[in-house]
Amino acid sequence: MKDNYQDLLNKIIDTDKMNGAYNIRLNGKAISKNITDNIDIITKKDGLDIVVKDNTNYEFIYLPVLITESGLTDIVYNDFYIGKNSHVYVIAGCAISHNSSKKSLHNGINRFYLEENANLTYIETH
Repeated sequence: MKDNYQDLLNKIIDTDKMNGAYNIRLNGKAISKNITDNIDIITKKDGLDIVVKDNTNYEFIYLPVLITESGLTDIVYNDFYIGKNSHVYVIAGCAISHNSSKKSLHNGINRFYLEENANLTYIETH
């Protein structure tokens, strides 16, 4: 993953340590996705459904958003379904970098549904 956005991505996520499920978004579109045996990322019209199976422990979900276009407003609605007895980590973040006076914006609206004894640690970097 050594494209022109790699430096921007590394400002919010250490890609050398990135292991697990991920969805990388660039300028309003998903450009790369990985799922695992225990974590599914389902694309929907206006965001993502992230589904974690029961008894999933200490797995990571990476959701970086990169914006390099000016004047872009990007809004996503993500739903997290965390199965029973699971403990997962979500590493999210947004990096915006462009050479214009026009404002660019990303908003992620997240809902979390945790089953019995489920834990989620959510870390966001900007």
